[in-house]
Amino acid sequence: MPSDLESWARLVHSYEEIPQSFKEIAPPELENLSRFKEFPYMILAPEDSWGFRRTNPKLVYLTKDDTVCYLELKGRHLVSKRVPLGSILCLEHGTFLLYSWVKLIYSQNNNQDFLLVEFNSVVEEIFLPFIKTVRQSFLKGPVFYKSVPKTYGDEEKYAFLLREDFKFYNYCRKSLLPEEEVIYCFYQPEVYIRWLYFFKKVICPSHLLLLTRQELILLEERPGLGASSKYGIIRKYIPLNKVDGLRLSQMNIGEIPFLSVEIGLSNNTTFIQLFSPRYQEAFLEMVNKMSLKK
Repeated sequence: MPSDLESWARLVHSYEEIPQSFKEIAPPELENLSRFKEFPYMILAPEDSWGFRRTNPKLVYLTKDDTVCYLELKGRHLVSKRVPLGSILCLEHGTFLLYSWVKLIYSQNNNQDFLLVEFNSVVEEIFLPFIKTVRQSFLKGPVFYKSVPKTYGDEEKYAFLLREDFKFYNYCRKSLLPEEEVIYCFYQPEVYIRWLYFFKKVICPSHLLLLTRQELILLEERPGLGASSKYGIIRKYIPLNKVDGLRLSQMNIGEIPFLSVEIGLSNNTTFIQLFSPRYQEAFLEMVNKMSLKK
């Protein structure tokens, strides 16, 4: 995580603002940006060599042909990646206190890869337009959910979170794009067991699954941090046309039963979330109504 102001991520407004270290070994396409009348939306994440999480300098920007360009300097070696928006399997946006990150998981030529940009949470605002643009590309695809009558407002489908978990209610609202329609919302509160009487051991952190007409949205607290997990959230945005299937199964952790929901993506990528078995019928209904890409 960047540890001082100079290592905080910032916007680059022109070719002249690009650090010389990138210009010296960057591909010709970077120099070509100086000829464009409209400079792309570009973010510089400078090197942080002193912080708790040491990072290399990175440039990330969006081109007019719907491609994410990523440049990372590792000493004198340049790592360059071009990721078409249509190849993205999942966008992950995480925040934990002052540490934040954006991660793109994508598939190209039957190979899975990812790119990661870490930054101080103070400058999260400059990443939101980037995240929004990537997610809006998900909405341009076909609708993979069969038509159902809309009998009440979207907010009513997650309004129960106001009394269950206000933190997740807020993140749920902020995670939805204005044009999105919520179909299903499943919330699983934290599950823990007592340990040495006074302490508790979390075996399943709080999390939420949202189904819209073109996205699966997973919200979860960061596992493995105990009480500290309450100070952050991980958001995963998955385009439905990249979902190969949902598989439900029963499992136990100790003596506690769970419904395991396995979300399978292209190239054998999977995400697993655990829910109370009481949700089984609702999940089966959701799976039966979804028209997933084969």
